[in-house]
Amino acid sequence: MPAADDEYTHDNINIQEIRKDLYECAICKKTFLYKSWLALHITKHMEPTHFCEKCDHVFGRKDALKRHIQINTIKKDILDMNS
Repeated sequence: MPAADDEYTHDNINIQEIRKDLYECAICKKTFLYKSWLALHITKHMEPTHFCEKCDHVFGRKDALKRHIQINTIKKDILDMNS
């Protein structure tokens, strides 16, 4: 039996056991621990459908557009405070 601090060494981890439970993207072969993470990732491979009304940026996911808007709003607020 391994010592407590040896439990997570490379020798004691069965890599094949871990890999068989991963979900693989059929497009780029990237793997994910959860099916929901794979589903979210797959949207990156789709045509961009979310457009920023303030600039020319286009995004494949709504959450990426939302993050873009939030970041640019914060930047604008900081610039306004410093003017």
